[in-house]
Amino acid sequence: MMPTDLSGMVPAWVGLASCSPSRADDWQAPEGSEQCEEALLVCRDCPVRMPCLVHALHHRECGVWGGMIMSERERLRKAPRRIQHGRGGRMTGSTNLAAAQGTKQL
Repeated sequence: MMPTDLSGMVPAWVGLASCSPSRADDWQAPEGSEQCEEALLVCRDCPVRMPCLVHALHHRECGVWGGMIMSERERLRKAPRRIQHGRGGRMTGSTNLAAAQGTKQL
């Protein structure tokens, strides 16, 4: 499925994605399948991995998006958030990626 923004327009980052020439079926393959693993490899060095991941988290997309499978994105979405002070003393939220991915923070 082609991602769109709220206005129905395709975001500019989509044309830069490493997966653009691929078949959509590869990105909807069952988790753990060979097709799914191949899709994750394509994502690994994609220049627009982060905007793709943000889109998938926001729209709760199925399949491989932003270098993650749906179950990984769900863990990320549900991970505790930490409040940090950004520039100018503003409060900003950040997701604890290590907790979401089940890894140890260094």
